[in-house]
Amino acid sequence: MGHTPGPWRVNAHDICAGSDAVAGVYGTTGYAPEEAQANARLIAAAPDLLAALRLYVRLDDDRRAGCQITADDWAECHQAASAAIERNS
Repeated sequence: MGHTPGPWRVNAHDICAGSDAVAGVYGTTGYAPEEAQANARLIAAAPDLLAALRLYVRLDDDRRAGCQITADDWAECHQAASAAIERNS
């Protein structure tokens, strides 16, 4: 069984019954709202982060097997990782 495919988004509203939410982040006493937002952004970025890691591993496996990896391949990998990081910002 796999995860729910992205893209995921952060929604600051309460989760209603029947929604398509994949996760909820709730605060408790002493738990800053900013920390809850940061946690929600990290959860929402998970599918993009996983995709970027899979691309990196595929390219590195190919490189280790002696395949020629082009600058465009690495640029695509860098772009995927940068986009995932930006989504978490």
